[in-house]
Amino acid sequence: TSLILGLLSIFLSVLTAIPGVITGHMALSKIKKAPMDYEGKGMAITGLILSYLFLILSWLCPLLYLFLR
Repeated sequence: TSLILGLLSIFLSVLTAIPGVITGHMALSKIKKAPMDYEGKGMAITGLILSYLFLILSWLCPLLYLFLR
């Protein structure tokens, strides 16, 4: 779920980036507690990275636009 939301944040920015961060941390927590029951650590980490990246960019780009005009 985190990976899908992270990928969707390319187009929908904050609307899917914040849930992507939340679900990514939830997935990593479940994987850490029961590694034999859950898989997908790489997908959770990738979703977290994408979500955080586009969350930062969604705030940084408008700020840069305002200050560099």
